[in-house]
Amino acid sequence: MITIESISEYDIFTGLSSKDLESIQRIMKAKRFEANDIILKESNISSDLFILKSGRVSIELDTSSYNEAGSEQIVILRPGDIFGEIAFLENKRRSAHVIALDTVEAYQMDGNQLKDLFAENYKIGYVIMKNIAITLSRRLIDTNFKWRNGIRSNPPY
Repeated sequence: MITIESISEYDIFTGLSSKDLESIQRIMKAKRFEANDIILKESNISSDLFILKSGRVSIELDTSSYNEAGSEQIVILRPGDIFGEIAFLENKRRSAHVIALDTVEAYQMDGNQLKDLFAENYKIGYVIMKNIAITLSRRLIDTNFKWRNGIRSNPPY
């Protein structure tokens, strides 16, 4: 069961009240994936947003058109991280594969229901969108430093 207490600790919900979290809790589903499961497939159409509860996932780009390996790992996400945010924001296809590295537990929020909630409650929409923007800006800064320094390892977020 998803509780208010269990989701209140995630950065994406920083700034929301217990009442706000109750509204979000209603559209969340707990999901479980086994190691090597493809959670999201690049180019699939979906706008669901995920929060990683436990385990690790690999974010990978399909490079099969120019690389024999077939995919390139971009980053490894850990508990507390969000994924699926780009397709959620753009309401378009997925930009990368998300693959479980371990047994993974995640919270899934239906993208359409979440956007409906934002339309009903502007505060919730503002806070979550602000927190997604902060997450994306941190990732961009970490990626800039990674490439500037010529290091191709996972950033510490």
